[in-house]
Amino acid sequence: MPTRKTHRIPPIASWPDWVFFLSFFLYTLIAGLLVQLVLLPYVFPSFHAGDGLMSGVDSRTFHWLAVHLAHDIDTHGWQVWTLLPSGQAVSGIAAIFYVLLKPHPWALLPWNSFLPALAAWTLYKTLRFFVKERMHALLGALPLLLFPSALTWAAQIHNDNYAVAGGVLVLYAWVCLARQESWQRARVIVGGVLALLIGAGMTWLVRDYLLGVFTGIGALLTAGILVIHLIRWIRSQWTWKQTLLASLVVCLAVASLAMWQTIKVGSKGAKPTTVDLAESYSPTETPPTEALPAAAETEPAPAGEDGEVTPEAEEVVTVKPEKPSTLNWEKTAWLPDWVDYQMKQLSITRAKAIREWTDPKGRVKGSNIDTDVIFHSAQEIVGYLPRALQIGLLSPFPAEWFGSGSKAPNTMMRRASAVEMSFVYLCWIGLLYALWIWRKRPELWVGLAFCLGMLFIYVLGTPNVGTLYRLRYAYIMPLVGIGVTGWINLIQHLAARLKQRRERPASGG
Repeated sequence: MPTRKTHRIPPIASWPDWVFFLSFFLYTLIAGLLVQLVLLPYVFPSFHAGDGLMSGVDSRTFHWLAVHLAHDIDTHGWQVWTLLPSGQAVSGIAAIFYVLLKPHPWALLPWNSFLPALAAWTLYKTLRFFVKERMHALLGALPLLLFPSALTWAAQIHNDNYAVAGGVLVLYAWVCLARQESWQRARVIVGGVLALLIGAGMTWLVRDYLLGVFTGIGALLTAGILVIHLIRWIRSQWTWKQTLLASLVVCLAVASLAMWQTIKVGSKGAKPTTVDLAESYSPTETPPTEALPAAAETEPAPAGEDGEVTPEAEEVVTVKPEKPSTLNWEKTAWLPDWVDYQMKQLSITRAKAIREWTDPKGRVKGSNIDTDVIFHSAQEIVGYLPRALQIGLLSPFPAEWFGSGSKAPNTMMRRASAVEMSFVYLCWIGLLYALWIWRKRPELWVGLAFCLGMLFIYVLGTPNVGTLYRLRYAYIMPLVGIGVTGWINLIQHLAARLKQRRERPASGG
């Protein structure tokens, strides 16, 4: 009798990369539909602000801006479309989908699913630079997609959809440009440069001040990469022509970023040479109500409620915030004027945030942290860096996981943060092991420097853990991914050592 052929599904490890991307996209799309159409309206109605949107975040403001613009387009035509209605690109893009499909948040879900899928897939490709097994890189990228907090923007209308994807693309670019093997294939280098520019552009759409931050950190990373290239030439790993060409490409990449920053940021009315973080550090990132159309006017959420994860009303701290305009800044003589000026701007941003999150009686509520710390010199900022590293990597702290927020969604976020941060804490062990086994890989240190640099900027500029929890996502999750791959390597190493010990007595007998 003829044997019947059986068709076996190939293992996940043999799937092409585009299948991983498609899987990421479908998961986010299904999860978004489930959140908007089932969970919020029927399972958690107290969290529901209507239209499948979560209360306590900015999505409803962005939604109504898009609805208003879509209505204008239907009435007057596409000539009235603008990318930045009331300064919000996320609403301008949403309006396109509202006109083409339906003015409802679910119409934007395909695009909202594409962005997190792009972020996770880019992180997967970044981790592939370090690990041989594709499954290991996949496991390292999944937390970025699967953490429950990610659904607060992936299933909603939010700036973080763009900022997370943009940040991971920029990280990929710097790791790619620092990696020696990348320069053996022109296609990989072109992809890295494009990732840098596209990632910066996506970030500019929602947080234009970050172009200045990217350029400043990028200049430092460029200097480091040039040193790496020089060492490769000294060790005869490269010819002088290869070294010169690679150095020129890196310099042109960061120069393009700087030029784009000047043009684009200038078009939005900001100073291109200033690290201005004040707007994004608003606890809700909601534009002023007077700038909104009448139908879109909303009452701004109380300070610290957006993603709030720490105790608040019962733990009120009385402070006397210093006015940013009267900040007594002491210039550091040995620092270049531009660097000192940027540090001063960061200090003003912090002082402004503390003042905005303080009530008329001088009390600070919510998930604010270290509100008594205001910097008056670059030396004070440097002295605060160890504390900033602690907050950037470990907050919210365990004591803050199980308190009650001012609203039900905030309490839920505290519970979610307990699960997520427990996993993150474990990953730091794997990260340390990864740093050890890949310590001779300069691209690893370049990626680490970029992520830590962004974490420092955010922690120094805002004293609010709830806001920081979102803003740091694109820069802490790659470290978590490296930690996952570090754990995998550690377990494999321990298993191999254990196997050797078991086989040794048998061979001796």
